[in-house]
Parts: sequence; C-alpha cells; structure tokens
Amino acid sequence: MLIASAGGEGIAQDKLGQTRVLITPQAQVLSTDHYQATASNSCSGSTCAVTFPRPGASKRLSATRVYCLLQASTSTPAFNYARVELQDSFNSLLMGQYVNDVFKSASGTFTLNSPIDFQVPAGQHLAVVISLTTANADYAFCTISGTISTLG
Repeated sequence: MLIASAGGEGIAQDKLGQTRVLITPQAQVLSTDHYQATASNSCSGSTCAVTFPRPGASKRLSATRVYCLLQASTSTPAFNYARVELQDSFNSLLMGQYVNDVFKSASGTFTLNSPIDFQVPAGQHLAVVISLTTANADYAFCTISGTISTLG
C-alpha cells in the first residue's frame, strides 16, 4: 500500500508493508540563502532529542547535512542509533533518515557528521534523535545546514 500526500500533513503512522511518499508542493522561489542552525538539549535516560525550529511562513528549508555531539555519562557507552526526523506541527514522525557515520571517543563522546536530504515546509520541522544502549546520555548539540528559500 502506498501513502502519498503533498507536504506530508495528516498522514497516519505507517504499518508494515506500507510505503510513505512525501511530495513537496511546487512553489515559486523568490530567493535562496545559506542556512545553518544549532540546537541543544539535555537528555532523558539513554536518548537525546534535539528539535529545530520550523522554517517560517513562506519558507522552505532544504537540509543537506547534520552534525551532532552527544556526551554520555560514562566512558564506556554503546551506540544504538541516530535518526534525523521530519516532524509535523504535532511532533509526529513523517519521515526518518538513519545516520551511520558515528565516531566514539575514549571519553564517552559521540560525534556524527553525515549528509541528509530533507525538504522542510513552513509547518514542519526537523529533529535529531540519538540513542545509546548501555549508558545515560547527558546532553547533545546538533547543527543542521543547507539552504532556505523564500517562496512566492
């Protein structure tokens, strides 16, 4: 079964065997500028979620790279996963992209630096979720970069 929606609003959660397709509506681009935003958050248990703001009215973000640093509470944590999520205005997951390029230091710090590909319209936003399996996460800092377009 295929679920498709322009802009992704109002899509129900996927079930096994379903495919989700998000189609960015066509719009006239008035200007495009470089975009870079940094956000941070303290963590709850073994998972950190860092949420970025929406692009704003008449804007569309084209996110192309994510960089994060996560500090664990011990020097021997085990990495579980990192995922960049496209979320709707209710913080519900629309799309996710797992990030594999993760480096762990001897002190329990993880860094990731990976290409991503998301088109984020005005009513949606990005979040980065990083999870460990064996230790508590203390805090995370993330940066998203790309371009932001003003639409007409």
